[in-house]
Amino acid sequence: MSTNIIRGENDRPICVCTLDGQKCGACQAAAANRPTLHITQGLPASGKSTWARAWMSQDPNRVRICRDDLRRMIRGGWTGNRADEDLITAMVTAGIRAALLHSRDVVADATHIRPQDLERVIWIARQDKHLARVVLHRWDTRPGPCIQRDRQRPPGEHVGGDVIWDMYDTWRATMPGHTLLAASVDEVIIHE
Repeated sequence: MSTNIIRGENDRPICVCTLDGQKCGACQAAAANRPTLHITQGLPASGKSTWARAWMSQDPNRVRICRDDLRRMIRGGWTGNRADEDLITAMVTAGIRAALLHSRDVVADATHIRPQDLERVIWIARQDKHLARVVLHRWDTRPGPCIQRDRQRPPGEHVGGDVIWDMYDTWRATMPGHTLLAASVDEVIIHE
């Protein structure tokens, strides 16, 4: 039986599998020690960030990367500027990848409503022969409760009911793409 060892940065073994498709003990051990990328998905004010902050606080080796926080850091909040959003995407990608390479579990805290946004984050974990396990956390909260919660947010953090409805319509229209992407992750967890 021959073994194919694939190594990443610093010659760290990423995936060790036998060529006949069966996982050997070393490969199973490596898979068990891989970090996990948790991806949130849902409408604004559905509870994603509340969950992500609580999850992160349970272990000092966990990292939360949040688009909204990065927007506040570089521009004070949402600007609608495409160049700003491209910069934030690059920052999210770099932050997630760096944390995973340092063997940290990460939560990518954002809506991930558009399939291309979800695909981009999954791709980060799938580099280097599956750098990390991927768990998709989905909030199927309807727009009504999200709009009510959004109204309770501090000034400057409101998304608005029209935006929430538009995002809901986008999500519903692109559901087949989301279903295909969900099949490519290791686990899907539905939150109420």
